[in-house]
Amino acid sequence: MANGKEASACWCQRVTISAAVLARVPEPLRGQVCICASCNSMQGKTNSRES
Repeated sequence: MANGKEASACWCQRVTISAAVLARVPEPLRGQVCICASCNSMQGKTNSRES
């Protein structure tokens, strides 16, 4: 995990991350990078840089 802790200790193990948020992770990085709480709270919202 990014901060060196076990994955089971991460906040993300206790919440549901939507498919829309997961889809925003680039394909080569899926299953390898963390999604932060701030990004998860943007579920379904578009990034202003993408508009």
